[in-house]
Formats: sequence, structure tokens, C-alpha cells
Amino acid sequence: MLKGAKDCLSDMRDVSREPDQYRYDIEEPRLDSFSGRVSWNPIRELSLQVSYGHLHSPEALEPAVRRSDKTAAFNMTILSHLLGTPYQPDFDGHVLMLEEVSEAMYRIDRSLFHITSNPGIRRVAGIMLGRCINITANEPDFGMNEEEVARTWCDKSGIPWLGRADIGHDADNKIVPFGIST
Repeated sequence: MLKGAKDCLSDMRDVSREPDQYRYDIEEPRLDSFSGRVSWNPIRELSLQVSYGHLHSPEALEPAVRRSDKTAAFNMTILSHLLGTPYQPDFDGHVLMLEEVSEAMYRIDRSLFHITSNPGIRRVAGIMLGRCINITANEPDFGMNEEEVARTWCDKSGIPWLGRADIGHDADNKIVPFGIST
């Protein structure tokens, strides 16, 4: 990054894929994607910016992401804890994709109730459910699976149910751009 008093030039090179599920080994990096940004501040009250990026493997994008969609993806538990705080993102008009790992079904139910009850979340374009893996056993059985729970809370809150998403805590996780149309 080159930075002056009134201008900035930055670049980034990255690997455009998720690491495999074996997080204990070191993979050989192949820097196959890049982005760059030039910004200029001619006066204190004005900032101009030009950006460009190239993603080597666009198939790494979540397949449901369309060019016109604003998207966001979150783990349910993390998002539940952000709601109502100064860190709650503005999801207005976004397709919101949710996933979970290692939680019991009653906790997934509780998280989805909390998420879909939030007024900011009710302005999303719709909710998609990613993979919910390693769901711990409920005793007694909860009686619904994660998709049935998500559909129920979407229906009760008036949020459109948009189906399943190809995201999760695994090597098959797809990229979901946050907050921008792709």
C-alpha cells in the first residue's frame, strides 16, 4: 500500500478458494485472484475511489447469488449475538444466508426465532439456509429438522423463504459477497 496525505494506492493478491477441511496441514498457496484500489482526496470533504478485482474461480461463488442481489452470510449463533448491538449490519434488501455447526436443534430454533424477530432482519429480501452440520442430539427428539424450523420462522415473521444455500463450516463452503451486488 502506498499512501500519501491526499491519495492511496493499494493492491491485494489472494487464493480464491476455501482451504480443505484438514486445517492442521499447510497448503501451498497459489495466488490466483487480485484486487486493487486507487483513492484520491482532493479536499478534506471529498474522496474519490476506483476499484477493480478479478476472482479466478467464480464457481466458488454460492450458486444462488445473482448479479442483482445484495447478499450476506452468517453463522446463526454469531448473528444472534450481533442483533441489537451497534455492530448489527444493515441487511435491508439482502439475501441472508445462514448456517450452523455443532448446536442442538432447540438452539437452532431459538436462534432463528431471535433472528427473524429482529425488525432489521425483517427487511431482508429473503432467507436461505446453508448446511447445519454436527447437530447434537435432542432428548426428547425435537420433531423438526433445520429446514422445517427455518421455514416455520420465515412464515411466522413474513420473511420470504428462498431455499437452501451452499454454505457451511466445511471445505465445500462457497463465497458469499457481503453487502454488494456481485
